[in-house]
Amino acid sequence: MKRKHGGCGSINIEECIEGETRNMQHYIANSEEDLLKFVAESMNLDPDEIEEKDKFQKRLTQQKTDKLKSMKLHGQFENQTGEIKTEDSWNWLSKGDLKRETESLLMAAQEQALNTNSIKKSTYGISTTDKCRLCGSATESVTHIISQCSVLAQKEYKRRHDKVCLNIHWALCKKFGFECSDQWYQHTPAPVLENDEVKLLWDSTIQVDRKIDHYRPDIVVFLKKNRYCKIVDVAIPGDHRIDKKEIEKITNYGDLKLEISRMWNCKTIVIPVVIGALGSIPKNLEKHLKNLDIDCEIRTFQKSALLGTANILRKVLAI
Repeated sequence: MKRKHGGCGSINIEECIEGETRNMQHYIANSEEDLLKFVAESMNLDPDEIEEKDKFQKRLTQQKTDKLKSMKLHGQFENQTGEIKTEDSWNWLSKGDLKRETESLLMAAQEQALNTNSIKKSTYGISTTDKCRLCGSATESVTHIISQCSVLAQKEYKRRHDKVCLNIHWALCKKFGFECSDQWYQHTPAPVLENDEVKLLWDSTIQVDRKIDHYRPDIVVFLKKNRYCKIVDVAIPGDHRIDKKEIEKITNYGDLKLEISRMWNCKTIVIPVVIGALGSIPKNLEKHLKNLDIDCEIRTFQKSALLGTANILRKVLAI
């Protein structure tokens, strides 16, 4: 499959021959040369019956996707995310943002082709437990390692999450003229930054007049002149949950949104920034980032999340 469709971009020999055959038939059938007209007649070539190049390529792409989806193990990722992710989900492959060994690890993770305890027991038939080597309470699958293990949640998942948050905060600092480092990964966020235009909060508890469950978002942007507040919260869930996680973030911060609007006398919106642990981009992310209005590409956040996931996989599978 092509890299822009989630593959490694290798050329399939049979597909190459089929494509060249179609091109040759198309050329002969549409030629105005007498000898080639004779060849077309002898081969019974009808220009109207030869598949157009775009349709031919789309058909082959669909065949490859269908074949992948038909695989019980390797097709899980595409079956679970195909309807909820955008084409931007493959930017990390088509743009070549990562090293080859990291690409290979992440693609193997998507296809469930890593030596998790579950694979060792169910696929290789090794006499071993299929429980997680860290928490010991759940079946150790790729999804469990990268997004569901309680042992990894407070340290490794948080570190990955904070890298994406850091990128956003750095971009906001540049936008509003706050002092910051030249590179986002060197940035050290301050809990509170303020000037005449904006107040910027990082991982701060919002004091409200009543008890609510969620009162500490990742970032809060309060535009003073416009009386406009943006609650930004980041999540890196399992890829099959990216759409549900967006809804969950908006719902969870609904009470805080109402309290801020009332106390600060402003319009308030919740901006969920959700990226799958294996790179899936939800369909609404671009719209949410437009509301945030920062000069930053989605694939920058995606790369941060993927590097965090690759680091987690390397650490866990080496134990």
